This record gives sequence, C-alpha cells and structure tokens, in this order.
Amino acid sequence: MSRKMCAFVAGLAVCGLVQAQDGEEETPLPVEAETGLFSEWTGNIAFGLYGSSGNTERVNLRGEVDGTRETDKNLSRFLGTYSYAKDDGEESENKGQFLAENDFKLEDSKWFLFARGQLEADNFQDWDERLSIFAGPGYVFVDNEKTNVTGKVGIGAVREFGGMDDDWRAEAIISANASHQLTERQKILGEVDIYPSLEDISDYRTRERLVWEVLVDPEVNMSLRAGLEHRYDSSAESPTNKSDVDYFVMLTWSY
Repeated sequence: MSRKMCAFVAGLAVCGLVQAQDGEEETPLPVEAETGLFSEWTGNIAFGLYGSSGNTERVNLRGEVDGTRETDKNLSRFLGTYSYAKDDGEESENKGQFLAENDFKLEDSKWFLFARGQLEADNFQDWDERLSIFAGPGYVFVDNEKTNVTGKVGIGAVREFGGMDDDWRAEAIISANASHQLTERQKILGEVDIYPSLEDISDYRTRERLVWEVLVDPEVNMSLRAGLEHRYDSSAESPTNKSDVDYFVMLTWSY
C-alpha cells in the first residue's frame, strides 16, 4: 500500500472515531452526598418549666439540647443542659454543662478510640467553671436494633476556674452508656461516668443519668422526657455540695 493510501485510511479512522465520540451522550458525574461537619446530625431540643405559689414561691427551669452524627469512621455526640431555680425570690440553682465526644471506629472491630471534652458552670459550687478532657479506648458490648451498650476507659485532666485550686489535675474516666427501645414509642437511656483522681485515690467524681422517653406526637416529632441526673464530688469543701440530684420532666422536639 502506498503512503498516500495509508494516510487516507488513517484519516478515515480518525474521522470515524471523532464522529463516534460526538454521538455519545455525556454521563453526568455522580453527586456526592453532603458529609460536612454540620450535616447528618439528629437530636432533640427539650424544655421544661414548672413552679408553685402559696406558702412557698418556687420556679424551676430546665433546658437541654443533644445531637448525634454517625458515619463509617466516626460516632459524634454532644449534650448541653441548663438548670435554673428560685425559691421565695432567692436564686437556688444556676448551672449548666456541655459535653462533646467523638468515637473513632476501628475497621471490623468492636473496639474504638474516643476523645471527650466537658465544660461545667455552677454558681453554687466552690468553683465557677470546670473543664475536663479525656481520651482512651472503648468497646461495644451490645449493638442491635433495640439495644446498645458501650464502655470506655481513659485518662485526662481537669481544671477548675474561680476556686481555691486552679491547677490542672490528672484524672481517669470509667464510663458506660446504654440505650434500649422498649416499644415502638418508648425508650430508655442510661449513662454512668466515674472520674477517679490519679493524684489522690480518695478523691473521685461521678455522674449518673437515666432518661425515659415516650413519643407523644409523631407528626411534629414531640416526645415526653423524664429522668434524673446525679453528680457526686468527694473533694467538695461543703458537705451540701458533694451530692447533687436533678429530677426533670420536659417536652422534646426532634430534628
């Protein structure tokens, strides 16, 4: 075959390839779902207010907001609470706390790593604010459609601001979380946190929380939340400040 013929055949091949490509429909690129830091969160906003008048004037206010976000690699959650009360016109309670935690999942394992930060403020303690941070391993004991039980053990540090001692102190954490779906509309949740001091074994803190929720109106995602929260601090100077129990009943809206 001559050179002119080879060039002619090659030209026909190139033209055919271009025409074939022009005739093909463009396939749209897949759109990835939004996975930013503030996406895929679910949670609740809760509010409760009650009081009494007569021989004793009493007003109690409590609010909560919580959220959870789970991906293939992480399980994140936060919980914020605030309580305020007045008895006979005198402030008897004014405290709040915010807890944020992230579990880092390990592939094909029930083990995971966690990091937690917690900030507390209380007008009736020996300190104004208390900041604590922890990290360590965790384990999933039960995880099915109705029940979830996990445990964590870690080490960290705590610091109190506005008190007699504002130095960082080493602490450990032993934590357990459980949830169970009782019925289609009812569930219970429980948490236990123990914070032993690594500098003095006689000093320790605890936090226990038990909540019962029942779905009242699924059309507006409204539920009734009732529970209790107990905190204990062996190092508190005042005996009345060592143990603190809150009982609450609130309406919640899911988002």
